[in-house]
Amino acid sequence: IITDIIKHDDDRTQISLLFANQSEDDILCRYSQCCQSFRLRKELDELALKHSDKFRVWYTVDRPSDDWKFSKGFVNDEMIKVRLSSRKCLISSTTNEHLPGPSDDSAVFMCGPPPMINMACIPSLERLGYNASNRFQF
Repeated sequence: IITDIIKHDDDRTQISLLFANQSEDDILCRYSQCCQSFRLRKELDELALKHSDKFRVWYTVDRPSDDWKFSKGFVNDEMIKVRLSSRKCLISSTTNEHLPGPSDDSAVFMCGPPPMINMACIPSLERLGYNASNRFQF
């Protein structure tokens, strides 16, 4: 979805990705052969830098290292509001609150284990006013 949207200059769709994992290793090197997931992280970061007008990415982990520069813990209201709403590329640590707000032309796609979706994502989105008809999980 991301690559299809950004390859069309006339497509004004904006995507914000909040990528939650248990640890940094789950982002960087999740598979036993390693580096396949690292390529995904590198690709996401490069897309966010190159197409910051259309795509933003932010990471959160439950068990970060001491030098982790992204978010820590479960997805929550503040993380969605501050990090996903930024008009700036989110691979920097700049906080910029410009939430366009939930609307009929906004959609939220959630993928992950049911406890994360049901206990973190959905309650936060409900508190922020995102309508259930515009939220999709798979």
